[in-house]
Amino acid sequence: MGPEPHPSMAGRGNRARLSSIEEASFSARLMRWPLITMIIAGACVALPRWPTTEQFLQFDRAALLNGQIWRLLTCHLAHWSASHEIWSVGAFAVLGMLGEIRDRRAFAICCIAAALACSLALLLFWPDVQLYRGMSGVDSALFIWLVVFNLRPSSDHRYSAAHKIALVLLLIAFIAKVAWEGQTHHSLFVVSDQSSFVSLPGVHAVGGAVGICVGMFRPRSFFQLEYRYN
Repeated sequence: MGPEPHPSMAGRGNRARLSSIEEASFSARLMRWPLITMIIAGACVALPRWPTTEQFLQFDRAALLNGQIWRLLTCHLAHWSASHEIWSVGAFAVLGMLGEIRDRRAFAICCIAAALACSLALLLFWPDVQLYRGMSGVDSALFIWLVVFNLRPSSDHRYSAAHKIALVLLLIAFIAKVAWEGQTHHSLFVVSDQSSFVSLPGVHAVGGAVGICVGMFRPRSFFQLEYRYN
């Protein structure tokens, strides 16, 4: 028989194992927090303190065509007014928390894809739009993604008929909102005293289309993106 370990060595080994277990438990709890949502929402709230920064981040057609391509992503962080920011960032915070806790990487894919798709659509299909700010396109993508995600057949979740009807009604409400804004050229929620502020429901429709794609084509199963917690 070989020599037995010294009691002090065994104690250190037990403490090391306990420490690693505690670290793993802390990491798991931390991953449950919607960190990406909190960081982005916090950045949006802080940006109005530096107006020149918002100008540097906004969608500016002339600047984009001169090579400032970061604006394709950063324009969604800037806003035109306090009302615009409250509705836009508030919706993002709620939808982001729901989505990120559910599936963080699919949430990130939805946000990035929607941000790029909306900005590129503005650049290609709305040549009269010179300046743009706001997260409404990303919000639309997250909203539709969550609706489609919950409507999608899954062995993990069994929803009642009333639950599915409620989700379908939410989808219809989104379509009606986009149609109303397209007819009136006014935002349903945002109140602005700026005569130059114009709602762009087409951007919301682009975001919604991204949400459908992310929800229908199941990025979790394609890229193994789902987080599972015990």
